[in-house]
Amino acid sequence: MRLTEQEIMDGLLHPNVWVRDEVLRYFSNSHRTQPDVTRKVVEAVEQFGWKEAFHWPHQVADFTPDSTLLPWVLEQIDRTDADAPNENLRHHLALMIARAPVETLRPHLDRVLSHKCIRENFFPNSRLETPAEQIRQQLEIHEQSVETCWNRLREHCELIAEVESFEEADIPRCELLIDRIAAGPFDHSDEVCRLLRDTEPDVDGASGWLVGLMIILAGRLRLEQAVPLLYRHFDVDWDWYNEEISNGLIRIGTESVHRYVAKHYLDQPWDVRIFAHSVFEDIHTNTVLDDLLPLIDEEPDEELRVQLAVAAVSHFDDRGVDIAREIYAKNPTDPEREGIASRLVAFAYLADINLPERSEWEQQLNDDWKHFLKRSKAADRLLRGPGPAKKEPAFFDTEFTESAARTAATGTATIQNTSAKVGRNDPCPCGSGKKYKKCCLCR
Repeated sequence: MRLTEQEIMDGLLHPNVWVRDEVLRYFSNSHRTQPDVTRKVVEAVEQFGWKEAFHWPHQVADFTPDSTLLPWVLEQIDRTDADAPNENLRHHLALMIARAPVETLRPHLDRVLSHKCIRENFFPNSRLETPAEQIRQQLEIHEQSVETCWNRLREHCELIAEVESFEEADIPRCELLIDRIAAGPFDHSDEVCRLLRDTEPDVDGASGWLVGLMIILAGRLRLEQAVPLLYRHFDVDWDWYNEEISNGLIRIGTESVHRYVAKHYLDQPWDVRIFAHSVFEDIHTNTVLDDLLPLIDEEPDEELRVQLAVAAVSHFDDRGVDIAREIYAKNPTDPEREGIASRLVAFAYLADINLPERSEWEQQLNDDWKHFLKRSKAADRLLRGPGPAKKEPAFFDTEFTESAARTAATGTATIQNTSAKVGRNDPCPCGSGKKYKKCCLCR
C-alpha cells in the first residue's frame, strides 16, 4: 500500500515533528515545490511556529511561493517576536524571494526591492550578490527572448573557456539564462540532445562548461529523450556534473528514468551508483519500487545497500518496509541507517501501521537530536569565548555547529567535518541548506 499524494501532503500538519520533517524532505528533494505544496508548508509554520515546525526550518525556503504567498514571506522576515526567524533563516527566506518566478515578483516589486533584508549582503566580506541584485538580473533576462538567451548561453561558454572557477564562470547568471529558456517557448530540444550526444566535454575548456549547462537545461526542460545522454556523462566523474545529472534525472521524474537507471545500475562503478540511488529515492511513481527492490538484493556493497534501503522507505509504501528493517538490524549504530528509522517512524504514524520498533526508534531519534544540540551549544561557547551570550545564533537555524560559528564570525565558510550523528542525505548541520554529503562531509 502506497499513501496518496494528498495523504502524504497532509503529513505536513501532523503533530509529530519527525513526520513533518520527512514529508518536507519528500517534496523538497523531488523538486516538487509548487505553490500548492508551499501553502501547506506555510500552514505548518503558522500552526507550530518556526522553532517547532521542522528541525531544519531553512528547508522551507526551497519551496516556491506565488504572488499570494510572497507577502507572507516578507512578513516573516520582518518579525521581531520571540518566534521570529533567526538571521540564517531570514537569509534563506530572502533567497526564497530572489528565486521566485518573475510573475510572482512583479505585483510586489517595489516593496521587495526596497526591503532592507533583500538589499543587504548577509556576508559583507564575500563577493556574493544581494537578493535584490539577483532579482534585477532575473528581470533583465526575462525581458529577452528565448532565442537571445540561447545565443547568449552559447557565447558565454566560449568566453569562459579558460577560466578555472565557478565564480569566474558566473554559473548563477547562466542558470538565470537557463530558467528563461526553460520558460519557453523553446524549439531547440533536439539541439540540446545533439550537444549532449556529440560534444566531448573538456573539463578544462569551453566544451566542459557547455555540456554542464546543457545537462542543467535538459533537466529544467524535463527532456525525457535526454535520459541516456545525461547518464553517460557520469563517466566524466566531475562533482558538478554528477550532482546536476542526478538533479536533472529527478526533475524529469518519469518511470522511464528509474527504469533506465535500474537497467544499467549494477554495471556501473561505485561512484556512479552512490549518485544513482537518489533517483530511486526522489522520483515518486507507483512503479519505482518494482525497479528498486531487486537491486537491494543484488547490490554487493553494504554501504550502498543501506542507501537503497533508505530510498525504498522514502515513498510511504509498505513494500519497502521488511527489507529496510532487515538491513537496519544488521548495524543499528550506523548513522546512515538512521534514515531508515526516521522514514519508517513517519510512515508508521501516517499510515497507522504496526511497526514494532517505532517507540524505540523515535526515542533514539529524539535522543540523537538532543545530543546534537548539546554538542552545538558546546561548540558555540568554545568559539565565542568569554562575554555575554548572544540573543540568537547568527547563522545556524537552531544552534551553532563549529563550522557554522566560524562562518558567522568570519563571513567565510570553514571546512569542518562534524562528529554529530548526521546521515549523508540529511541537511548539513552548518546551516548551508545543502545535503550533508554535498557540504561538510566531503570537505
